[in-house]
Amino acid sequence: MATPVRSDVHIDTLATNISVAYKNSNYIADQILPIVPVAKQTGKYAKFTKASWFRNEAQTRAPGTRAARMYWDMDTAGSYTCLEYAAATTLADEIRENADNPINPERTSVEFVTDKIMLAREARVASLLFSTNTFASYYSACASLTGGAQVQWSTYETSDPLQDVNQMCANVLGTIGMKPNVLVMGQDVYKALRIHPALLDRIKYSQMGIVTTELMARLFDVDKILVGTAIYDSSEEGTTSSFGYVWGDYVLVAYVTPRPALESPSLGYCLNFKNRVINRYREDQEHSDVFECLENSDEIVCAADAGYLLSDVLA
Repeated sequence: MATPVRSDVHIDTLATNISVAYKNSNYIADQILPIVPVAKQTGKYAKFTKASWFRNEAQTRAPGTRAARMYWDMDTAGSYTCLEYAAATTLADEIRENADNPINPERTSVEFVTDKIMLAREARVASLLFSTNTFASYYSACASLTGGAQVQWSTYETSDPLQDVNQMCANVLGTIGMKPNVLVMGQDVYKALRIHPALLDRIKYSQMGIVTTELMARLFDVDKILVGTAIYDSSEEGTTSSFGYVWGDYVLVAYVTPRPALESPSLGYCLNFKNRVINRYREDQEHSDVFECLENSDEIVCAADAGYLLSDVLA
């Protein structure tokens, strides 16, 4: 007598407590360029002349005389234009109605288009900040930071990242009077630094000699280390994937204000006109719903002298 086989008593269904999806776990753009809401889609922001604040002009005052007069003045105002960025996906009725647990097509659609907007912002900020054009007067190639004495950090025997970053921070401090508090690098640079002898030697008696971002921040004398780990696929849909890091072969030190304020320097801001929104609308002829994410923003570097960029960090 034949016994039942598994297919007689069981039909495969989706597991309800797991599913697999791929998306970036960490975006850092908003930690470098703080978000500032603006009331209009275009506008200007005020800039004070730096030199007027740094002139040492206070004088002694004799009794019965007026104090020496000195004046602050305004620089050319900066401008911004918040462009609208959008991402949308279509969800057919048949897909929504026939989806098995744990698949939730509406939730997935919202998360999908939102992540598209976040990845696009990350890529825009990385392109803006990891560019020698942005820091035309405030950057060096790794081999020329201190007159050619330094070499790329991947040359472990003769490079000195601690000296390089110290010089970069000194350049910013000597230009704006404030010490940089953030150091930004790409994942490849971070991977090379974690095993650099110059750093390992400094921490060899702490935490089993493992370099972490917290220890690295202390070594470089900054408040925070930000590592760009986001990846993107540069291939066209339907072709072989080609993955790469959004943040490249650069290191940036910068002063980033803890909170946006008047009369305060900061490397830059992300100006947002209205909040990021999710729209849902019906396409009756297609028997589908469209889920759309919209964002109006402009990422600006309003104080390039609050940052210093090191290029060609790795060989």
